[in-house]
Amino acid sequence: MFPQNIRQNESNPAVAPNVIKEVYMPPQSPKEVAALIESTLVYQNAANYEMAVKTLEEARDKWR
Repeated sequence: MFPQNIRQNESNPAVAPNVIKEVYMPPQSPKEVAALIESTLVYQNAANYEMAVKTLEEARDKWR
């Protein structure tokens, strides 16, 4: 979609409504990964973005 669509200044005829028939859920994460993701949110909310990214990458590596 074009940003102008939000203000309805331009339209994009290629964009059509779509009905999602199934909701896909990710697999449940291990407990240590879930704890790291929660820590990531705490770091992000404290504006400690470097630690947030580092912790998120650690969670990704553990989940793999």
